[in-house]
Amino acid sequence: KAEEGWTPLHDAARGGHKEIADLLRKHGAK
Repeated sequence: KAEEGWTPLHDAARGGHKEIADLLRKHGAK
């Protein structure tokens, strides 16, 4: 989790990386 509160899931979603966001969610990312 970044200082600003962003998680890898936030970054993936914000960057339009749907496949990465789906993979992160599949493995329990919030």
